[in-house]
Amino acid sequence: MTTLLPDQTFRPWHRLERQTSGELLRAGLFGLERESLRVTPDGRLALTPHPAAFGEKLGNPRITVDFSESQLEMITSPAPSVEQALDALAEIRREAEGVLAESGERLWPFSMPPPLPAERDIPIARFGDTPQGRRGELYRLGLGNRYGRRRQMISGIHFSFSFHPALLAALGRAGGGTRTGASTEEAYFRTARNFLRHRWLLIYLTGASPAADATFHPELGRPLETVRACCRSRGDFLIDYHRFATSLRVSRFGYADTGFRHRPVSFNSRAEYVRDLRALLATPSARFARLGRPRNRPPVQLNDRVLQRDSEFYAAIRLKGRIHPGESHLDAVDREGVHYAEVRILDINPFAPEGVDAAALRFLQVLLLNALLAEDEPLRAAEWERMQENHQRVALCGRRPGLRLRTAGGEAPMRLVAAAIFTRLRALAVLMDRGLDRPRFGAAIDEAWQSLLDPSRLPSARIQRTMEREELNHAAYGARLLQEAGNPAALARASRVA
Repeated sequence: MTTLLPDQTFRPWHRLERQTSGELLRAGLFGLERESLRVTPDGRLALTPHPAAFGEKLGNPRITVDFSESQLEMITSPAPSVEQALDALAEIRREAEGVLAESGERLWPFSMPPPLPAERDIPIARFGDTPQGRRGELYRLGLGNRYGRRRQMISGIHFSFSFHPALLAALGRAGGGTRTGASTEEAYFRTARNFLRHRWLLIYLTGASPAADATFHPELGRPLETVRACCRSRGDFLIDYHRFATSLRVSRFGYADTGFRHRPVSFNSRAEYVRDLRALLATPSARFARLGRPRNRPPVQLNDRVLQRDSEFYAAIRLKGRIHPGESHLDAVDREGVHYAEVRILDINPFAPEGVDAAALRFLQVLLLNALLAEDEPLRAAEWERMQENHQRVALCGRRPGLRLRTAGGEAPMRLVAAAIFTRLRALAVLMDRGLDRPRFGAAIDEAWQSLLDPSRLPSARIQRTMEREELNHAAYGARLLQEAGNPAALARASRVA
């Protein structure tokens, strides 16, 4: 591996290499959120209320609910390393499982939901008779009416991160900047743009939702017919999704196909980001207006805008600020800029106790640092369209032999495009490993590279292979994993075989 930083066309590289240590390149604050559905031992959705042992939903910062009363959300505090964040999530998960065990419930091991009841029987989270509680319930009711309650039951992992201020200051000095605040803001938007460009690689490597239960099939059928009717050139990707998908969760069948996709939010600057999101919050939607408000009946959504509130912005990455009481993250970003960012496209890996492992988080940390340090340009409409297409191709057909991605010069084999990215990631991992007792980040990059060369190693491939070999559907495989989770020896054996 070379010891140069990944992109030598970036003017500050050589000065920055001398001014930073491995410790500084690794430094930052990292947090994890895991959504998980509560289920019965046989893998059916638990329709019981949120356990009282967890306390008030709005008062417990570690264990609360997401969309549904049946959907736990486990949240860590910011930690100075991804390993410590993972340890904190493990502690919360053990606490949650201990409480659930008393009522015979478990955590569903997949991102895609188990067999679901009828839409009306999926319980929306309840927050009590307070202004905040009523608003939270109405917002969720609106999500269910807009996108369907089944779709809201898809679960995943969110990774929050902030770079160390000293690293951003060094980057600003190396680039000739003098305003720390301005360089910090530019750094996060540059990171977001470059992450969006390369997010398909993360989807390929960590996607773990290649299948769905039969009760979710109506959610697959409607987009399938729409795309077949209007975009026949993309039909082969949709036809093959059941063989080669990596992540239905982040495909057009999951959270990537919401109302703002034809009105993309700019990540070129804070002013444009805030402007575009506020426009979505202010613009009436004809589609959502048709939901109406039945006469003499309660409202069915917060409002009829494209977004009810900024948390409905289902992006692969979101930029966040330090919020004051009563304000949103968009308000905070508008007021004082970006404080941290959140990656939202990690599937739950059923082969990892926490739903994600240290190697995946280290790979993501290298990918994000590369996004920070690489040169970039503003995102324009043509590139945005290519990025969206590549996202869908990899999510729906990432394991398809010979898959090609769209580039500025035409199309190219996915593996060839990935190889250029890995050249930079390997070089950066060497610098991040300086001062460690063993090459942890380099090992994560090498492991990811092996999965690129041998797709059978991917979580999505392991899931599909086991389902085909054992003749299991999505629900049956999930139920089997629940049984094996209570038997560590069986779980380890099954993980090796898969």
